[in-house]
Amino acid sequence: MPIQTLSSNTRYLRAKKGWTQAQVAEMVGSSQPMIAHYENKNSFIKLSVLIKLSELFGCTIDALCRHDFNKHPVVK
Repeated sequence: MPIQTLSSNTRYLRAKKGWTQAQVAEMVGSSQPMIAHYENKNSFIKLSVLIKLSELFGCTIDALCRHDFNKHPVVK
């Protein structure tokens, strides 16, 4: 899993929705520090959180891990 793409997509999509790390953490059953670790590439995302993030952002896990939303935004 390309962690750089996943990390930047998580940050990009969260910001696009106007959510804080704490809000996303609450929605996916994690903590704000863990979301920060994921976004800063300091920790791998747990599969259970990855599934919830894909549902939250309305995209597939594949897109979340491999598509560069910063260059080619497709999620509204």
